[in-house]
Amino acid sequence: MAFRLKADERVSKEIRRIVRAQLKKVRDELEGQSAPLPAEIVHDARKRFKRVRAAVRLVRKGLGEDGYRRENQCFRDAARPLSELRDAHAQITALDRLADHYPDECSEGVLSPVREVLRERERQATEAMSAGGQMVQELLDSVEQARHRVKGWRIGRDAFSTLRGGLRQIYRNGRRALARAAADATDENLHEWRKRAKDLWHHLQILQPIRPGRMDALADQMHTLADYLGDDHDLAVLTQVLSDEDGLTAPAAILLPLIASRRQDLQQSAFVLGQRLFRDRSRIFVDRLHAYWRVWRGESELARLQAEQASPV
Repeated sequence: MAFRLKADERVSKEIRRIVRAQLKKVRDELEGQSAPLPAEIVHDARKRFKRVRAAVRLVRKGLGEDGYRRENQCFRDAARPLSELRDAHAQITALDRLADHYPDECSEGVLSPVREVLRERERQATEAMSAGGQMVQELLDSVEQARHRVKGWRIGRDAFSTLRGGLRQIYRNGRRALARAAADATDENLHEWRKRAKDLWHHLQILQPIRPGRMDALADQMHTLADYLGDDHDLAVLTQVLSDEDGLTAPAAILLPLIASRRQDLQQSAFVLGQRLFRDRSRIFVDRLHAYWRVWRGESELARLQAEQASPV
């Protein structure tokens, strides 16, 4: 329940708690580790940094533009050493998923030379991470400094207005990213849309308690959208690998058409789902969440009053 608001606490306090809890988990997972980090540690740490950055975007208006830019850059830079290794892992996973989707076409003879190239890239990324020596300790220091700094965040009032601006901006950016990707489905436009969908997914997770059934369903759909776009992005990078490596001409001739077909399916699924999730204007979407919020806060206040009345004097 750490990545959720609590009904009986101030909004500003809850956001600080959520961010500090995610940073604590990064610290706990990294303590005692040394480079190269295991793949699961890298994945979990990057996931938590993404959650933190999404929370920062949610309260962007309250932090102020200077504060937002400072914090966003801090967490982006902290996660950067982990990104290259994660991307190397992701390419191997993308190849395996492609083989699962097209088992008849993807024989081991086709996959083996590609997997060898990808594992070499993974090895190089691992060596690059290890070369810093102090990378893990520097990351731990950065996380601990951030946890201390978050204590002093002044975000805004104890009201939905603290969150409204960030919610509206991210939803609006998601709609615009969808429109750009629909008009011109470049790798860059699709990837930008994915990042905004993922931010909104995290926002819906934070706000889940305001109407659990509805928010769970909406968050699950947004997660599915982000997964479609994430799988498409990984295949776009795999396409580049196959196109750049001279020694992969033969397997590329077989795999590139399969990748193009799979990407077409993923993009079609993403656009169908995305048009439904982003059909409303940002004001309408946020007003709907605000209505859930008012009911939730009203019910929470009623429960508090009933508990006080039931308590012995």
